[in-house]
Amino acid sequence: MPAASPASTELLADLRTGRRPLDEHLRELEARFARIEPRVRAFMPEDRRFERLQEEARQLVFDHLDPERRPPLYGLLFGVKDVFRADGFETSGGSRLPPAELAGPEAEVVTRLKQL
Repeated sequence: MPAASPASTELLADLRTGRRPLDEHLRELEARFARIEPRVRAFMPEDRRFERLQEEARQLVFDHLDPERRPPLYGLLFGVKDVFRADGFETSGGSRLPPAELAGPEAEVVTRLKQL
């Protein structure tokens, strides 16, 4: 596995310590997403995506008030390809099957990433 870039390592450290507030980071990502995603179209459409992410961020901050005890990937956003089941999202797996046919528990890899 390749080593993390210095920029990503610095970002994680800044998020964990609070030097970079999570809500500010999300606003920057939202602006970037708005510029790039319409051309790339890598994400499934989702109404109020960044409102959801801001709420999740507020909960994350509340759950981890002590920066010394924050998980290693605290505040890092990640996308999940829809071949993996993620709670709260439909899974299509790139097929024409109805999403209900692919319903089930969240993929373990997704659950574990959320815990980091």
